[in-house]
Amino acid sequence: PLILLESALYAMSLAPPATLSTNTANATGSGRNKVALKPGHSLMDWIRLRNDRSVDLSGVGGPGLHGPVSEDELAKRKATDDAWIAVRGKVYNITPYLDFHPGGVDEIMKGAGKDATELIDEIHKWVNVESMLAYSYVGPLVQKPSDSRSKFRKCMTVGTMRLTILSGSSLLSKTKLSMHVLNVEL
Repeated sequence: PLILLESALYAMSLAPPATLSTNTANATGSGRNKVALKPGHSLMDWIRLRNDRSVDLSGVGGPGLHGPVSEDELAKRKATDDAWIAVRGKVYNITPYLDFHPGGVDEIMKGAGKDATELIDEIHKWVNVESMLAYSYVGPLVQKPSDSRSKFRKCMTVGTMRLTILSGSSLLSKTKLSMHVLNVEL
């Protein structure tokens, strides 16, 4: 019995610790990978930091104080020491959040410097980004005007006025037409 116990202890000492598991799926089988966070970088630590009004998480003097952010400016912010991300038309400074991201810095940096709405919706449908990053808000994303030959651009002639509208849907209602007017040609 003593030999068996010593063999079992020896075998256990060769096995990797549970925290360094080589398994790539989590307990729910979702396939999401999480990394070990640095001490002091849990979700609760982020919430405490986010709620500390003396810390400027936006990096611009306060949430929304930067004003509109162009796609060109957003594209410049893709380094780990200066990372911005756009989600649903809002730009956030994610630099202070990087070490708090459960998927690791490399994963969140996949969305840095661009509109990452689709990426976030694909991976984090349940996460309320607006709440989690509220105090990291930089400003609204201003998208470049689309090319007049865009497949989403439709024209309609009304009397002597030609209205050019932008719509991603073929179900544009005439009653909502005035909300979609981009320019009027006389």
